[in-house]
Amino acid sequence: MPPNSNALRTGASIVGVNARDLRTFHVDAEGAEALVARIPTDRVAIRMSGIRTKADYRSLATSRADVVLVGEGLMRTSDPAAELAAWRA
Repeated sequence: MPPNSNALRTGASIVGVNARDLRTFHVDAEGAEALVARIPTDRVAIRMSGIRTKADYRSLATSRADVVLVGEGLMRTSDPAAELAAWRA
């Protein structure tokens, strides 16, 4: 079973997949995307972590993710609002 199968069995309407292994802090964006793709469309799919650049953000446009959690990519800039606006432009 996929690692997120426990979350799917709960019937939760919102399911998040963290791309960052919280023990090692390694980011596996491809693995996270594979798991997000398995979330049924009747649930909100959240892709979390590993979104550092405009290219990372844009690549999610064709993914199953309904929502993305961006932290590091915006925290490392002096003007997060401007950075996000540039990503979305």
